[in-house]
Amino acid sequence: MTAITGGEGYSTVPDLCTLNVDIRLTPALELRGCVTTIDAAWPGTQRSLSVVTEADRFVAEALRR
Repeated sequence: MTAITGGEGYSTVPDLCTLNVDIRLTPALELRGCVTTIDAAWPGTQRSLSVVTEADRFVAEALRR
């Protein structure tokens, strides 16, 4: 995790919490496996993918299908 945001002040219950997960892939760590693991850990949440390179964009589009 790189960041958690939510709420507007102390002692309040936020209506939304955003969790950022930053994963740097390696040849031994494939994107689809990471996405599957994260989706299983937080079922029912909306996923968004940030793209850094054109190669990432190709993979991200494949995952959205």
